[in-house]
Amino acid sequence: MRLATTLALLAAMSAPALAHPGSHSDVTGLSAAVQHFLSSPFHIGIVAFLILALCALVGELGMRKIRQDRNNK
Repeated sequence: MRLATTLALLAAMSAPALAHPGSHSDVTGLSAAVQHFLSSPFHIGIVAFLILALCALVGELGMRKIRQDRNNK
């Protein structure tokens, strides 16, 4: 768990380094922000990574519960 926390902190601190090129002056409202977010391959890659990470976490927690239930029988 310490490794995950460390990696999360490092990723949060390096957020400016992850900025993609291009102006954001056209992003002035919620609909424009959503459109920008969904039309940028950079953002879609981040979303895909987060979804995969969340699925892996949920799967790992589920497997732990299954193993624990089997050991308690």
